Order: sequence, then C-alpha cells, then structure tokens
Amino acid sequence: MADVAYALGMELPFLRGTKGRILRLLRRGTMTADEIADPLDVTPNGVRFHLTELERDGLVEQRSVRRGPRKPSHGYSLTQSGDALFPKSYDALSNAILADVRAERGPGEVEALFRRMGHGLAARHAHRFAALPPDATAGRAGVALEVLEELGAVATLTLGGPSGPSGDAESPGNQHLATVAGLSCPFKAVVPDHPEACRMLEAFLASVLPYATVRESCEKGATPHCRFEVSGGAL
Repeated sequence: MADVAYALGMELPFLRGTKGRILRLLRRGTMTADEIADPLDVTPNGVRFHLTELERDGLVEQRSVRRGPRKPSHGYSLTQSGDALFPKSYDALSNAILADVRAERGPGEVEALFRRMGHGLAARHAHRFAALPPDATAGRAGVALEVLEELGAVATLTLGGPSGPSGDAESPGNQHLATVAGLSCPFKAVVPDHPEACRMLEAFLASVLPYATVRESCEKGATPHCRFEVSGGAL
C-alpha cells in the first residue's frame, strides 16, 4: 500500500512533518543535530527535541561520528524500524524476476523455485523444531505458526474433523484434520500473477511436519489468504 501511495505522489502523513523530514535526511546516512538543522531551517535544539522523540519511538539511534580532527560527536541514524517506514520496490522487482523465469523456463520452474525456497525456510528455522520429536505434529505446527507470523501471515491453527474420503471418523485410515489459515498473505503482491508462491509455505509446512500430509488450498484472488489443510500425525 505504501509503495502504491508513494508512486502516486501521496506521502504518508507522518512523513510530511518535521519528524518525517528528519527521517528523510537520515536516509542519506548518519548526521549530527547541527547537520540536520541547517537544511531544515530549524534550530539544533529544535532538532534534538524531535530526535529524542524519534529515538524513544525506536526510529533513530545515536552513533558516535567524527568529522575531521575534532573529537567525536553524537550522530543519529535510522534504525531498521525507521527505514521500514519508507516504501521499497521489492514487490515490483520480485514480480519482474518471476515473470522472466516464467517466460524463459515455464511455470513449472516457478513452482519448483518456490518449493526450494520453502525447504530453505525450513532449514533456516530447523533449530526451533530441534527439541520436538518429528511426530509431535501439534507442537511443531505451533512453532510453524510463529514462523508464518514473522513472515507477515497472521495465521491460526484450527482442529477440524476427519480427513478421510468419506468424512467418516470410523473409516480406516481417517485421521484428524487441521487447518492453517491466514488472515492475510505475506506474498499478496506476488500471488495474483504468480499463484505458485503458495507452494513455498506448503513446502515449508511439509518439511517441518514430516508425519503429516499438507495440502495447499489458498485463496488466490485480488485479496489472497493462506489456507493449508494438515492431516495425519498426532493432531
């Protein structure tokens, strides 16, 4: 949303005030209060007042800077949270790269790419599952939800009914079914053009839930939502 507004020349309200102008300047690098004050036509004390509030909000941090032979002075730079306020072009870049892969190698390679990314995600977070037995599906699913939320998917795990073809709990081989559902999609800017993106999280869940079967059933329209059915294992 911020990217779209920025492209249309609509700045976020917060970035239009003095604090926003200070944050814009700090995108260039670490600056002292005096260096910030000059282009803003604000007194250094006025700048320090705003910097104190921005530091309190976790958007800027102090750093020691040296300008020439003088002794070091207090400088200020953006934190990761401060930098995150500004739009990025990652979504457009991702779509462009995926479109090129699709054109050159076909949709199968796009899907394979996302599956590899899902397995890689599982490998990076393997330490978080190390204390849980491979067949502890419920516990491992809880940890998986934490990873999904860190990616931006506000997800829930809902225990449902049996997953057998007849829907009968007494049928041989029927086991409980759980649904991992997201209120949002971390790849919503990519999914409309590249629905194979959902395979990344499917592969991730399948990797970290080795005693379960995971089936992707995401909503892939203009407002995509994650949804994965998990069957088998001790749910």
